[in-house]
Amino acid sequence: MSTSYRPIIFKDYCLLERVSVGGMAEVYRARRFGEANLRRFLAVKRILPNLAEDKEFISMFIDEAKVSIQLNHPNVCQMYELGRLNDSYYIVMEFISGRDLLAMQNRFRKQKRIMSVSQAAFIIAEVCEGLDYAHRKVDDDGREMNIIHRDISPQNILVGFDGQVKVIDFGIARAATKSQQTQVGVLKGKFGYMSPEQVAAGPIDHRSDIFAVGALFWELLTARRLFHGETDYATLEKVRHARVMPPSKKNPNIPEEIDRIVLKALARKPEDRYQSAGALGRDLRRFLKAVKPPYTKDTLSNWMVNAFKEHVQTEREKIADFQSFVNPDDVRRYNEAQLSSVGGEVLDLEELQAEIEEATRVYDIAAGAAGEVFAAGSAGDGTAVLEEDVALRADSGLSTDPGHEASTTGRRGHTLGLRRRRSRTVPLIAATAVLIAALAAAVVFVLLPRGGTLELTVFPAEDLVVLLDGSAVDATPPIILERIPAGTRTVEVRHQDHEPLFEEFEVGAGETVRITRELTPLRGGEASVRFELSGDDVEFFVNGQPSEATEDGMDRILTVPAGEPVVIEVFRPGHFIEEFEIEARRDDELRRALSLRPVQGSLSIGSTPAGTVYLDGEQKGVTTTRLHLTELDFHRAYQLEIRPRSRGFRTYEQPIVFDTIPDLRIQPRLRRIGEDDSGAGVEFGWLTVEPHDGRFFRLIVDGRDAGINTPIDDDGRIALRAGERVLEFVRGQERRTLRVTIADQEVTAVAVPDAEP
Repeated sequence: MSTSYRPIIFKDYCLLERVSVGGMAEVYRARRFGEANLRRFLAVKRILPNLAEDKEFISMFIDEAKVSIQLNHPNVCQMYELGRLNDSYYIVMEFISGRDLLAMQNRFRKQKRIMSVSQAAFIIAEVCEGLDYAHRKVDDDGREMNIIHRDISPQNILVGFDGQVKVIDFGIARAATKSQQTQVGVLKGKFGYMSPEQVAAGPIDHRSDIFAVGALFWELLTARRLFHGETDYATLEKVRHARVMPPSKKNPNIPEEIDRIVLKALARKPEDRYQSAGALGRDLRRFLKAVKPPYTKDTLSNWMVNAFKEHVQTEREKIADFQSFVNPDDVRRYNEAQLSSVGGEVLDLEELQAEIEEATRVYDIAAGAAGEVFAAGSAGDGTAVLEEDVALRADSGLSTDPGHEASTTGRRGHTLGLRRRRSRTVPLIAATAVLIAALAAAVVFVLLPRGGTLELTVFPAEDLVVLLDGSAVDATPPIILERIPAGTRTVEVRHQDHEPLFEEFEVGAGETVRITRELTPLRGGEASVRFELSGDDVEFFVNGQPSEATEDGMDRILTVPAGEPVVIEVFRPGHFIEEFEIEARRDDELRRALSLRPVQGSLSIGSTPAGTVYLDGEQKGVTTTRLHLTELDFHRAYQLEIRPRSRGFRTYEQPIVFDTIPDLRIQPRLRRIGEDDSGAGVEFGWLTVEPHDGRFFRLIVDGRDAGINTPIDDDGRIALRAGERVLEFVRGQERRTLRVTIADQEVTAVAVPDAEP
């Protein structure tokens, strides 16, 4: 074998290696003994020993299995078995060879790149497939299970090297069948991916998962955190208000359609969001159909294999190694060889393993220990049957008597006794007792699931936020992080007055990695933004305040604060405002090309048969071919007439209201004399907006820029189609919403609503 492993016999399974460990459970790559396919692996998830007697957590762990074992979908990690071996509860799951989205994001961050829009859309569409299946799941009697995941986050989305996307960990999912329901006021899940209603600890439904998917999508598209504050409370406040900037403001490669999809998924009110994960997924599939070349599972697989080629190579080597462990005897022989190589002698494993088991708290190292299975499916065909697990009730027979384990396993007491096998070359002498004791300690050290240690020294040392693999850890100096799983890890350090630090490092079992860094000051400086723009009629606003730009030839240079997000608005009368957010380092000079679009409407007209076009009584041309009229006032209503050039037809009349669609196309059919339909009726009214404390706001109507700022007086009133409309008043990061009803041929006067408390 190319590497030394510590395989463990666990009931019917061989635990080959520990692949992850968290605060509550550990996951092993495993193989079922007798499995014909030697390249097929399973995952065994076991509760950590310190939680084995925590009844609430045990119940939650069982709930996860009860939910997951009934889910069978290509985009959901399949669960096969729930059981208990002695006092160790476990579930057996599908093993996915790949990486989670957090690792993928870290890889992009290390390369200072952003995931492509197509890749992000494909991954999220796959996630939606799995979630929609879970949300709609019914039990055997046809009753809705009402499953809500409640913990959609980068760590809970796995992408296989084969391009398969899987939703994992329904550990805190809520379903109608669960025994443990979350108490009112108790938050479960990762704060940055909660929904506003989840943060409020109110009732939630499947639309809470849709909001979390939207947050995840936004982050994939921008390589930034969406809801993240310096404290948990600050993060929860950001989620509660759910003020979301279109991702295209952070990544100009994002098309308008993706902006629309993201913002709808992240609507603050559940009724304004997508009403199902399937609907969100369908919109993404429609977008992906237009992508050339098409983005498929094979495309994702190719990217994964190339991006993580070192891990793929390691995986291939492991598969070759693990094929040696076919039955329990193979494991015993391998472990015996490993133990003998420690001190050059052969030990009696039958005597030694019982005590090593207690030291490592790994159950059933010796073969033949009794175990229970409460729920099981077939690891071969993916089917699952959940049985009533009466043994898991309070009277299940689990004993807290220290002698209970010994009585059920048939093992003797706790005295460590090593007995050498008979050997013709090694005589038994009493003086070797000390050596044997030392050797036993070495064996325990070898078999313990060890991790590495990170000693992190950062200047300044106070007020730090430290994340290991994306999860916050204790940042109290000296920062010493122990029991880190071996492999490639990431550490991120944040300080409110300094630039963030991001490091990727390799750590081995028993190895100590030392990192010393001095953070770069963030605040207190300035940066500049150079615009390729000329003209005296341009106004700049930085974080809502007017700001002067200096001229440099054909360019304008704007000075902005460094080291913090800055919202810049560029305004030219008669043009749409261009708004974007930047975050520049001290003394940086960024370049921005602007394309300020004039607020104009265009009208393309065809008719059957051809006719002469009049707009407000002024002749404009003939529709023999399509007639294109440009530079029309975007905000007013016109009266269109098409007078037929053929006998026997009537004049066509219709109001033209651009509303929020600057480019209109119409193709009316002229009616014959005697037909009862005299034309197309369009109901519309007008909107005015009162001044608001001397501040202007950009008006957004139904999610589209109206190309006008407040206030809007009666002389400049804008024409809108009649009906219920959603108005948004935007000022930098400030966004206020108002619903109004536009009545036909009436003027609706509104005021900018006050900011939410």
